[in-house]
Amino acid sequence: MKFRPFNNSENIGFSGNLSKRGFFRLFFLLLLSGTVLLGLLCEVFRGEERQKILKAQGDNSYPPYEYLENGIPTGFNVDIMQALAKELQFPVQIELDDWDIVRQRLEKGEIDMLMGMFYSPERDLSVDFSTPHIMVTNAIFSRKGSPLHSLEDLYGKEILVQKGDIMHDYALQEKLSSFVFPVTNPREALRELAKGKYDAALLARLQGLQILHEEGFTNLTNIPIDVLPRKYCIAFPEGREDLRAKINDGLRILKENGTYDAIYNKWFGLLVQPTLSLREVLRQLFWILLPLMLLVGMVIFWNRSLRRQVRLQTEQLRQELLSRERAEESLRTLVNTLPDIVSFRDGEGCWMLANDFALRLFHLEKVDYRGKTGAELIAYSPSYLRTFFACAASDEKAWSEKTPLREDQEILLPDGSSAVFDVIKKPLFQEDGSRKYLVVVGRDITKRKKMENALKEQEEHYRTLVENVPGVVFLCGIQNPWKMYYISEDVLGLTGYSQEEFIGLLPWGDLVLPEDLPHVEETVNRGLLQKNSYQVEYRIRHKDGTLRHVFEKARGIYSDGEVPLYIEGVILDITDRKRAEEKVLRLNRELEERVRERTAQLERTNRELESFAHSISHDLRTPLRAINGFSQALEEDYGHLLDEQGKNFLSRIRKGALRLDQRIRDLLGLSRISRSSMEHRDVDLSSMAKHILEDLKREEPDRAVEITVDPGVTALGDGGLLRVVLENLLDNAWKFTGRRNPGTIRFGSFLRENQQVYFVEDNGAGFDATRQEDRLFGTFQRFHEESEFPGNGIGLATVQRIIHRHGGRIWVETAPEKGATFFFTLPQKQNAREKAEEKTE
Repeated sequence: MKFRPFNNSENIGFSGNLSKRGFFRLFFLLLLSGTVLLGLLCEVFRGEERQKILKAQGDNSYPPYEYLENGIPTGFNVDIMQALAKELQFPVQIELDDWDIVRQRLEKGEIDMLMGMFYSPERDLSVDFSTPHIMVTNAIFSRKGSPLHSLEDLYGKEILVQKGDIMHDYALQEKLSSFVFPVTNPREALRELAKGKYDAALLARLQGLQILHEEGFTNLTNIPIDVLPRKYCIAFPEGREDLRAKINDGLRILKENGTYDAIYNKWFGLLVQPTLSLREVLRQLFWILLPLMLLVGMVIFWNRSLRRQVRLQTEQLRQELLSRERAEESLRTLVNTLPDIVSFRDGEGCWMLANDFALRLFHLEKVDYRGKTGAELIAYSPSYLRTFFACAASDEKAWSEKTPLREDQEILLPDGSSAVFDVIKKPLFQEDGSRKYLVVVGRDITKRKKMENALKEQEEHYRTLVENVPGVVFLCGIQNPWKMYYISEDVLGLTGYSQEEFIGLLPWGDLVLPEDLPHVEETVNRGLLQKNSYQVEYRIRHKDGTLRHVFEKARGIYSDGEVPLYIEGVILDITDRKRAEEKVLRLNRELEERVRERTAQLERTNRELESFAHSISHDLRTPLRAINGFSQALEEDYGHLLDEQGKNFLSRIRKGALRLDQRIRDLLGLSRISRSSMEHRDVDLSSMAKHILEDLKREEPDRAVEITVDPGVTALGDGGLLRVVLENLLDNAWKFTGRRNPGTIRFGSFLRENQQVYFVEDNGAGFDATRQEDRLFGTFQRFHEESEFPGNGIGLATVQRIIHRHGGRIWVETAPEKGATFFFTLPQKQNAREKAEEKTE
């Protein structure tokens, strides 16, 4: 397209305005320029996108797949990634770091690719994988001469794995062993194994062979079994489907153009056997098969003649093996059902076999104990530390003496108790005299030992008791006159006759007074017939002719046929006690007489006091009523003749008379409380306190008082008297909290030293209890002016008298303006019932 220059005569007039044709040319030019500019911008953005650098990372020590050489990433995976970048024309930044770190970066999406990662369904849940480009098998690496031949042999062994590697996951998931030790990289694992540490390592086979070749470890080898063949892939964060598809295409291109094979031979050619051509293979097979065919013909002929014999011998061996297995199973069942320790140990002290009882005893049921010494088993059962060391010492003693060793061995149990076992250890030796194994059998004899010790203690106790008992111990016949077979030396002091005179010569019945003898004989015969111990008091005559009172307690000894054979017991001299009892009886009779006299005097005095109180009440209250009546009449009839002072005097006279009359009524009430009968029963103090406080609140509904009554407070006592106690205490609390806003009153109880304590607490005016302690519960005692808090001063005296009548006590904790708490106790319910029953009787 050609563009003409603008012509002023055609497009622009003299006034500077565009013509219609010039306007369309300008618009087309601007449109074309915008299109070109937009294309340039898109190209720039596509260029920036093409220039974005992809981050690919891998393990810094995982040869030959990926590792650092002089700080530069190299390896099979690095070459594959560089070839992919070249083929697909994308820039890539390759970095290597610790495997745990790069794996976490991948899962967090901080990198674009992980150059090499084994595929597993569990890993596929958190990351995406490319198509596998190599199949990698893992192997067990161990020291030459190791007894390990399969995965089952790894149970209980110490296994090395690379931390976070597929073998690490596999060992934990399959629970190959309880001792899995992760290390930073495979090279470190093989170095530790070559030093004689640990038992085996689980690594990729080609990788392990590469490291063995580079490090020159001649004492290590790999077991010829494939462990967990896994697909080796390139891993991506989840959601990168575009990048994964691009990498899958690149891997296919590398395999088609031969680049992949060249890289593979570069890194694994030294470790993989060279591939033979088909023609070479056929040629070698021909020379191998020719002699084999001849040999096979001979073998077939020979095999036909031996097949029958082999079949017969196989069946015979199978039957023998089955019989042996049955015998071993029976023996194993028998040993495991024994309630005894049964174990076998080799010449080095390692446990070979132990029955269920031994494993339960030492808490080793879930431990692979085989091949471990007692010292090694302490880690699994530390509570038996002393026992394992003691067993090792006795094992060595049995080996050294070369004879069966039998001893009582004490085993300390985890709960602090101990058990005693009768242990037999029999050592067995090889033909050359070396140690073969040790058979250990132990039976629990704890109960028998305790019985033996208890019997010894009982015998010792009995001997000590007989020697020190305060009396005469004897063993005699069952018939009167009771011939003595044994009698202690103390008989000399009791009877005046020696021990030798009684045994075989002097019967005990000859000393008993004739009038007491029938009672003694009847008591003895009844005890023997009922097979119970008996006790009897009687008199004997001393050698010097004096009388002695004795107390005999004995029982019969019987044969297996329940026939009485002997009598054993003890005889005590109670002469002094009898004399003291007689003296006490005389004194009791005298005291009872005096008590009766004093009681009669007190009853007369109480009756006189009661009559006097009623007389005083009647004689005093009559003139008081007269004073009050005449004062009232004087005030009503002649009040207009009196001035204010006279009226005040007259009012004071009436108030004084009323107060005196009230005090007389209070004294009479207090007297009635002291004399009234009590009926003990269960009283619900909580319910009683609630009703009293509700009545107080109805009288003054405008008062702000916070009331708390603990539920379920009960006591045993007289319900009417206990109500008087609560009414006085709660009325005082209500009265003395009148100036508090709000006032607080609480009734409850608590337990102190097995004694129920009841209390009434308030935040009222309080008082100084230390200065007024002597008159705290006195009659008509007041601690506040009547103008401040009205009252008659007899309430606390009444409360104290009621509490004392119940057998309790009362005290107070208070301070001025700090409130007051009155505490009181009542007898326990059982004690109160006993006292009530005594009073009833």
